Amino acid sequence: MSEEIWWAQRVKAWADEGFDVDAVIASLTEETALASELLLQYEAMVGRNRNLRRRVIDSPLTNDERAWWLERLDVLSKTESIAEEWNKNANLYFPWEPLIYRHKEEWREAGNSTQLRSLEKRLNHLDSSSIPATEPLLILFGDPTAENAISNLIAEIELEESRRRSVIKDMVELLNRDNIDGSQALEMDISTGLEYLSKLQNAADLVRSNRLKIEAEIRPFDSELAGKMISKDSIESSEQIEAVSSNFRSRLSTLNQNIGQWRNKGINFPHSDLVKPGELLDWEAGLEELENIIEIHLQALQRLNDFKTLWPNSVDEDELSGNLDRTEELIDLVDSLEQEWRRLELDGMETLDTWEIRGFAVDQWRQRFSEEPRSAFAWLNAELPRYERAFIMVNQLSNLDSSVENKDEVERRIAILKEYEKDDDLLEEMEDWIDIQTRRGARHRAMLELEWMDSLAKGLVDDENTAGLNLAQFEDLLANSKPRQSIPIDRLASGIIEEIEDWKQNGFSVEVILADLEQNPMTIALRMSNMRQGIDEHERLRERLESIDWRRDPELSVAINLELSRPDRLAALATSIPQLIQDLAKNQIADEHFKFIAWRPRKQNLPILMPIAQTTEDDAMEAILEEMETQSEPEIEPEIETETAPEPEIETETAPEPEIETETAPVPLNKEEPKVFKPVKGVDGFDELLEILGLESEEDVRRSLASHVGLEPRDMRVDRLLRLALRLMPKDDENDEVRFALIDDLASMAEKLTTWTRIRLEARHSSGTENLLEDSLKLGLALQRIPGPGTAIPLEADELDLPGFDDLPGLKHAVQNLGTRILLSRSGGVN
Repeated sequence: MSEEIWWAQRVKAWADEGFDVDAVIASLTEETALASELLLQYEAMVGRNRNLRRRVIDSPLTNDERAWWLERLDVLSKTESIAEEWNKNANLYFPWEPLIYRHKEEWREAGNSTQLRSLEKRLNHLDSSSIPATEPLLILFGDPTAENAISNLIAEIELEESRRRSVIKDMVELLNRDNIDGSQALEMDISTGLEYLSKLQNAADLVRSNRLKIEAEIRPFDSELAGKMISKDSIESSEQIEAVSSNFRSRLSTLNQNIGQWRNKGINFPHSDLVKPGELLDWEAGLEELENIIEIHLQALQRLNDFKTLWPNSVDEDELSGNLDRTEELIDLVDSLEQEWRRLELDGMETLDTWEIRGFAVDQWRQRFSEEPRSAFAWLNAELPRYERAFIMVNQLSNLDSSVENKDEVERRIAILKEYEKDDDLLEEMEDWIDIQTRRGARHRAMLELEWMDSLAKGLVDDENTAGLNLAQFEDLLANSKPRQSIPIDRLASGIIEEIEDWKQNGFSVEVILADLEQNPMTIALRMSNMRQGIDEHERLRERLESIDWRRDPELSVAINLELSRPDRLAALATSIPQLIQDLAKNQIADEHFKFIAWRPRKQNLPILMPIAQTTEDDAMEAILEEMETQSEPEIEPEIETETAPEPEIETETAPEPEIETETAPVPLNKEEPKVFKPVKGVDGFDELLEILGLESEEDVRRSLASHVGLEPRDMRVDRLLRLALRLMPKDDENDEVRFALIDDLASMAEKLTTWTRIRLEARHSSGTENLLEDSLKLGLALQRIPGPGTAIPLEADELDLPGFDDLPGLKHAVQNLGTRILLSRSGGVN
């Protein structure tokens, strides 16, 4: 223990200085034999450590750096390694320190220790960036006398540092002007300060550049945003500024492109140039609404252009097209056109539905209406007359009796009329074919009727109703009919007369039937079945006739009503209805307000005979007629007739419904000899009339005319003309001029009636004589044998009550009424 004491105090003293002596103690304790030698080594190490501490303290290191080195030097055992590390570090950051330490004794011996410390302090105060500049003076520290040279070199280095510091100060001031604080550079070493200031300058340049970019590229679009970006503490980066600027430019370019496209599509804008940057935000504020309006306007404009293509003359949109302020007006215009389109399409489809119900193919028309209804409607209206003709022809074809032949041809023609386009050539060919087939069918049926009537007259067949038979059935009936037994004519005739009288009481005209019954009772007996059926179906026949458009020929309806009152003509009338429809369809409407009312049977009251005053003219006419009766001439009409058969009469001016008139034959009060007027020969009107009638100019014209009144069978119009001529005989008074004028009219009518009669005789292969009285009797016999397929001509005597001799207005009206009935239309070309 005592051996340890001798070095323990020394070691403790080192510990009190702050050295870490644990390693020293451990070493001395382990190597006790070498303790003295080791202690000497530690003594030298402590000295070196103290010197190194002094060097660290005197070095230009910062306090923290000095503390770090000094703390490490507390470990005495590491003194050598730390010293070596210090020298290396000093050579890098203050290379003069090791040299000064090395030559310190030499400077002290030369008495320049103070100068050396002064030089060292000056070097320690140099900036780290000046260290390379001290390298030339380091070798001078080996010469204690080189104080001045070293000082001068240091002065130069210090001057250079001063200039560089001045530069840093100037840079700091410049940055301050740009509101950039660079004062920290003044506290930094020169290199670090310059680098720091350079960074600040670059940042300032970038800020300046960004500010200019904001002013140039962002403020034109949005000054408020530009002001906010500039006023920020840290201006946005160039990338952010470029992104904002690029976004504005892109939006402006897109807007101008859209406006250009809208202009190309016809939209008009108040300005013709491009949108400017300052206008972008205002445009964008209403862009959504603007786009909606433009889209609506363009859609309406497109629809309008479609209408303009189809209806160029109906669309005038120059002031509306492209004008966004008038978009509502444009839409209203387009809506009105679309409504018209739909209306035309619906009207057309309704019309087409009507024709489709009638069996016509209308698919092509529907396609036309869906594509463009206006022109299709005009086209259809232009074609409707052809369709009407075709419809009539279809009905005519359907009503044709094709039971014997041409059944397939009829069906083919019906299909053509319903399914193919109709032109005038096709329709005319169809009409001609139907006309030919109608006449052929009429002739065929007439031949069959003649054969049937002949067989009935001969008693070869039993009586049957043939009106409802088609040609094939009629032929089969003729071929398969068996002879019948004889019929008791007398007993049968009495029953027929009773039945005919019943018909007469119902208003039917039976005079012709009674006359035929006297001449050929068998023929009437065989026809009774058909006549009964006609009377039974009289109501249905009237309905069929009333459905026909008689406005096209009111005069023809008079003859039809005459036939309705004759039981012997009902079957032929029913058969002729299809032909009547065909004939009337060819005529134009003659009287828009005419209404046909079919004659209908009714019970007749027995006439009450009332005496009337008789003029001298009436007595004269009655005397003439009585004289003619005594000479066994044909029945002559007295001036005042007894009407025994109803006669419909229609006045052309008012076209009233036909009406059967029943008159009571007046009973003359006396039988005085009448005064006969003998007109002067050579009057032109009478001469012409007599010539046309085929009479010679005799002394007694009245008797000559009266002798031809009432002959049957003959055209009733001839009888009417003769009766009117008798009533217009001159009386040597002031009214004779009117009578002569009416006689001239009758002569003109007689000439036309002669031509009419001759044409019909020629159609029956019989020549005319240009003698009206003779030709009319010949035609009457022909029509009685074989009635024409069309309207039957009344062949009975005229029994209509005519105005009196002095009723000149009434006679004038009667003459005019007769004039309207002179030229009756033909039926299907058959006379």
